[in-house]
Amino acid sequence: GDEGARHLAVSISHSNCALETLKLDNCGIRDAGAEALADVMRYDNHTLKNITLGQNLRISRSLIEKIDRLVEINAESIGCSAAEVGKKKRAEYGPTVDEVYRFVRFNPHLLSSAD
Repeated sequence: GDEGARHLAVSISHSNCALETLKLDNCGIRDAGAEALADVMRYDNHTLKNITLGQNLRISRSLIEKIDRLVEINAESIGCSAAEVGKKKRAEYGPTVDEVYRFVRFNPHLLSSAD
């Protein structure tokens, strides 16, 4: 969750390794944890060029887009093109809470009864 993401962000910021990929799918991360990761990428000029946060449904779309921009900036700063970073981000992140809500609201017949 958020606490783990914050600890990870602190560890990354103090590390001498060249971390390029970080997969944090379905970890219960919310905006606070994602913001901590974004801060590391923004201020520590990291080598991170791929991060997946799929199925962390409590991260706002605007924050995901912010992280996407930071990943692209980092990738370009270490000599990778935007094409190398990849354009499949939406599939990596999965739906947002708002998208799930709209889907359920307009497709209630797809939900099974809890009985």
